Amino acid sequence: QAQKRATQIKREQERNHISLLLTSNYVRARETAKPIARALGVITLSLPLFVERIHPSAIHGKSTSDPEAYAIWQHGRDNFHNEEFVYDDGETFALLKKRAIAALEYVLTFDHTHIALVTHGVFATALAAVSQKGHALTSQDLNQYQFRMDNTGLSILRHETHNSFSHVVTGWGIHRWNETS
Repeated sequence: QAQKRATQIKREQERNHISLLLTSNYVRARETAKPIARALGVITLSLPLFVERIHPSAIHGKSTSDPEAYAIWQHGRDNFHNEEFVYDDGETFALLKKRAIAALEYVLTFDHTHIALVTHGVFATALAAVSQKGHALTSQDLNQYQFRMDNTGLSILRHETHNSFSHVVTGWGIHRWNETS
């Protein structure tokens, strides 16, 4: 899948010359990024900023069939909309939103015009949601962005300025979402 996506992105190079590849520092994301980086001939920065939603360490490596791990996971899910909830050392909605906003702000610090990112489903969804709602994003809004995502799908978000009906708008637009063709 990663090799196929690398081939597709390489074809995109003619229109959108990617000069930097950012990736989650999780092994599976770095492995997905390797053929893409090779095909594009770009450097890769692996950062914890782009990892998947962080669950409490007490359930890391455990199956959802483990009753204790499942109870912890379910408790987090039941309290996802609760702004006061603390998910042990895991990530609540508020922390996920804060990290997604920081990630979009970080991307804008680069001089590169086109940047590719290899990340994970929930975090990609959070990025798309905050790209549209920013700090106003609620956990209920995030539910509206819960689209089924296939592995190695290509999404394109562009930070751009354009004329609306009454004024000039600068912000993120979602141009493609999870394209796997």
